Amino acid sequence: AKPEPSLRELTVGATRTPLAPASRATVSGRCVDEDGEPLANVPVSLQGWPSSTPALEQFEREHGAIAWQDPPDAVSDVDGRFAHRFDPPPPFRFRVTARAPGRVRVYQRWSSLAPGSSTDLGDLVLVRGVAVLGVLVDEQGAGVAERSVMLALLERRLPPTGDELRRFDSASVRSDARGVFVVEDPLPAGVYRISVDGCRVL
Repeated sequence: AKPEPSLRELTVGATRTPLAPASRATVSGRCVDEDGEPLANVPVSLQGWPSSTPALEQFEREHGAIAWQDPPDAVSDVDGRFAHRFDPPPPFRFRVTARAPGRVRVYQRWSSLAPGSSTDLGDLVLVRGVAVLGVLVDEQGAGVAERSVMLALLERRLPPTGDELRRFDSASVRSDARGVFVVEDPLPAGVYRISVDGCRVL
């Protein structure tokens, strides 16, 4: 008797070529502080998105629709180590982000990751950052509400992370009804340019 068609066979259609089961890719590393001490319980997220609309459309025409969902965060253990294991769709880009309270977020991204590949990021150094908040006021001292505030790093006070690992060194937030703005995550120490949408900063 002919076996029942699988869900994959039903969805890809007769004119498409189903992909063979792929080996899982691995992205791993270790979260540490400025002194190289391990940081435990750091959530490390993995995001994937299509590299381009034409590439995605061509892939899905040939192989069927991609059912991608970002996996749950990998949490660093007592030694600071973490690992993501997943099946990477070929026409996807990926980014890994580590985020700890009071520390500057770090990330790395790739234009693609091959099935079965193993990527070791080594030590992800999460340095202590600077909390940033303030109040927008006009020339009479009244709060300026609902304005976008942009901060961009001009001069770094921390050593660079190298070519691979990157730090979040800019932010875009919005003032509330009183003119108060708060940057959600700490920023690296340094000199910043501050600009406000529709206003000249005095």
